[in-house]
Amino acid sequence: MIWLFLSILFSTSLFIAFKLFSRFKVDMFSAIIVNYLTCFILGNLYLGSAHILKAETIHQQGFIPIISTGILFIGTFFLMGTATQKVGAGMSSMASKMSVVLPVLVAVSFFHEHLSMLHVCGIILSLISVVLISIKEEGGLHFDWVLLLVFLGSGLVDTGLNLLKNANYTYFDSVKMSTLLFAGAFISGLMIIAVKPSLIKNLNSRSLIGGICLGTCNFISLVVMFEAIEAFAGKTSLFFTFNNIGVVCCSAIFGLAFKEKLTQKGKIGLGIAILAILLMM
Repeated sequence: MIWLFLSILFSTSLFIAFKLFSRFKVDMFSAIIVNYLTCFILGNLYLGSAHILKAETIHQQGFIPIISTGILFIGTFFLMGTATQKVGAGMSSMASKMSVVLPVLVAVSFFHEHLSMLHVCGIILSLISVVLISIKEEGGLHFDWVLLLVFLGSGLVDTGLNLLKNANYTYFDSVKMSTLLFAGAFISGLMIIAVKPSLIKNLNSRSLIGGICLGTCNFISLVVMFEAIEAFAGKTSLFFTFNNIGVVCCSAIFGLAFKEKLTQKGKIGLGIAILAILLMM
């Protein structure tokens, strides 16, 4: 359970970092690029002599699937940013966290994980809780195609991480896999910059500091998530459900520190989330 707790904690720290970006006027794109470079550097420093900056890494089984999955990281980050600007943080957060359905379906279908009726009820309640916590009272509900892309992108990232971890690539442990994933994200970021250099015109000291802080949290978050997936072997569907409920609940609570009011529906949603967790324990 310690890995699950740490996964929720560090995943929530990303939410806090993005809120601080807005407060301190940190350029989002520049910070995200610096974030992935930071993750890649931290990974290799942690690995020491076992770093992945070796020619042999390219020839290892799993190299292509892992580095390709990293491309989804940066794409999903930007989709969430676009969704937040177009339809609000509540709806984009809801679309992201409801994507837990995808890794759960894959875990049940491909890994033949068993879910009891209580677990199924808990998952359904967790989706309801995410909706209630995420929806704001003002403005009403408006669907936008980008929400579907956020849903699919977030779901594919979680599903991809689960598939990669369960593939048991012998060369790539949690840290090596995380480092290579971030390398893929950083490379794709550089490709975007090559096409549109103006995207980093606002790169400055605040973007560098913000990106380094985000990258540190992001790196730890992914390594911890891989350890949690391993700890929940055979029950990864429950891990992703627990993790997403926990992140939404903690984000809502930390949001109070940023003077974000929790609506009456949000309070009910938190109660339902706790009930969902109890049912699945």
